[in-house]
Amino acid sequence: VTVTNGACTVTDNVTVKVRSMPTADAGKPEIKQCDTKDFTVTGNQPAADQTGVWTFVGADLGAQITNPNNYTTTVTGVPAGKSVTLQWTVTNNYKASCTASDQIILTNTEALTESKAGSDITQCGNNVFQLNANTPKPTETGTWSGTGVSFSNPNAPDAIATLTTSTPQTVTVTWTISNGVCANSTSSIKLVLNAAPTVAVAAVPPVCNADGSFNLVLSNPTGNITQYSIKAVAPNALPGFTDIVN
Repeated sequence: VTVTNGACTVTDNVTVKVRSMPTADAGKPEIKQCDTKDFTVTGNQPAADQTGVWTFVGADLGAQITNPNNYTTTVTGVPAGKSVTLQWTVTNNYKASCTASDQIILTNTEALTESKAGSDITQCGNNVFQLNANTPKPTETGTWSGTGVSFSNPNAPDAIATLTTSTPQTVTVTWTISNGVCANSTSSIKLVLNAAPTVAVAAVPPVCNADGSFNLVLSNPTGNITQYSIKAVAPNALPGFTDIVN
């Protein structure tokens, strides 16, 4: 600094120190893990004249920061299904008001619900199937998939599945549960459509009342017939006739 008054001049020196303004970067905005309570966070490394510290913002929920003053540290004990927020603050060692901070959210996602698509379903002559899978958690999504089949609601555990054609066939459908973090859980069942059996009954010649019996002739049966029944029905039911089931 120089002061001049006419021919008189006075000078003096002063040292001005300019401190670097810190920057803070906590990394990505959020880290999500699947049923894993321990995390690793990495912030930016402070300059030589700066110090950084990790702190919790809000409740720590029992989690702990292993090395709060290290820009890379582990955070342990985040409960399943919960999130904690950390802040990385960098401060100039010579000027406490020179500070910067950034935050990151750590989320420990609950373990995924195991997919249970149910049991195989076999039907005869009806290509519409009622499904019955297990229900995901509110934070999860269930989805039906398969080839040659459509679903009334692909995300409903109890969706109606309709086979594209009504010909005898076997179709595999898969129930997938996901949450965008954990590996998907899948299970499958088979929808088996069998042909409805058919049979023709030949006309019965008249018999005398005293005969007490007559023969039925069945022809051209189709399908896998495992049981049959004979019943006398109105308007010409046989008095005293007992239904036959075999």
